[in-house]
Amino acid sequence: MTVFLDFDGVLCDSVLECFVSSWIAWYREIRGEEPASVPLEHRELFYRYRPFMRTGEDFVFLQDLISRGVSIESQEQFDLLLDQVGSETMLRYRRQIYAVRERLLRDDREAWLRLNRGFSHVRELLDALAADRSCYILSTKKEQFILEILAAAGICWPPERAICSEQRPKLSIIQEILAERGDSVAHYVEDQPDHFTDPEARRTLPFTLHCYLAQWGYVQRQWLSDDAATRSAYRVIDAGRFQSLITQWTSNSAG
Repeated sequence: MTVFLDFDGVLCDSVLECFVSSWIAWYREIRGEEPASVPLEHRELFYRYRPFMRTGEDFVFLQDLISRGVSIESQEQFDLLLDQVGSETMLRYRRQIYAVRERLLRDDREAWLRLNRGFSHVRELLDALAADRSCYILSTKKEQFILEILAAAGICWPPERAICSEQRPKLSIIQEILAERGDSVAHYVEDQPDHFTDPEARRTLPFTLHCYLAQWGYVQRQWLSDDAATRSAYRVIDAGRFQSLITQWTSNSAG
């Protein structure tokens, strides 16, 4: 058994950092002009649309959309907008947000780290997770930033178990790691159900995959319904259930 945990929205509440870094990337670096203040409505919209985002470059694109008054009603609509903007532009957005993050970490380290807040019910589990060789962090965020955030919280997470998926499907990475470990069962906790893929497709996987949607993460209310969970074959878990599962998984691994 191997455990895979998403980072943003599962282990770390990073929405404020995503907002700040993408704001700087969009207005200061790309547009070359920055408003004198941040409108409260702009930030509220960013938080509302956060569940539709999957990667760092999506946040920069979201700043663009909000600045133009574009409303987002569904994941499907956002994905259509992504298709229209093109891969070259999105690559530019990715480079910009990571350049901003690296600069903030270098020049204003403590302030940047404070923008990434650990979930209270997760913090007490992190030491056990870091010590358990069957537990991996699998995120679209670069490993460098994951390790820096955890280190600031006093957690020494092994670098080889913090993995950035970049543009690859997370399930393909899970399959590779299971093969390396000689394992055939994965437990995967996410807050973006698109990463689980379609249940029909999962039936062809050469391993057993148990998917859990983190209720405390950046989720849309409809994702929490029984119908949505049945269609996508995941279990919705709250903070208490997450703690119980982690205790069970780490105990089994130790045994």
